[in-house]
Amino acid sequence: MDLVSGLLAGWSNCVGQMSLAMKISLSCSMVFAVYYKYKICKPPQLFCQKDVFRKFLATCVPTSVERFSPFFMTFGTTLQTVIGGVMRTLPRVPWDKVEDIELPDNGLVHLHWVNNNESSQYTERERPIVLFLPGLTGNNESNYILHFITGVKRKGYRCVCHDYT
Repeated sequence: MDLVSGLLAGWSNCVGQMSLAMKISLSCSMVFAVYYKYKICKPPQLFCQKDVFRKFLATCVPTSVERFSPFFMTFGTTLQTVIGGVMRTLPRVPWDKVEDIELPDNGLVHLHWVNNNESSQYTERERPIVLFLPGLTGNNESNYILHFITGVKRKGYRCVCHDYT
């Protein structure tokens, strides 16, 4: 009890000697810290039924249930997008093969392959394939697609990216 009362007395002495601007600044910082911890840092929202698929996500994709703590100065999604686009580097992905498949309705599908033959984690026959489908405004050279492919390639997987162009 003496330790707690001593700490409180020392804290009140310290606060008593602060200027008004410092007290307001400290108070705002403490309010922001509490707001950030309890309102901003949350696990991602999953929009699916609470059944087998959600349990699968929780066990196989642990980040789907972990709290996400964004950088405190960019906790808004717009700021994360802007800062991420400016700060992120563009990885180089060497495409092993570009495949064009003509469809019966005269459509054309472009597939860009990264075979990842240098990986020794899987044999050629057992190597998993990850398919990337960029958004409407994206393509196989989009920043986020190249980062995904770089990460998946590190795991030893084969990658194929559909290109709308």
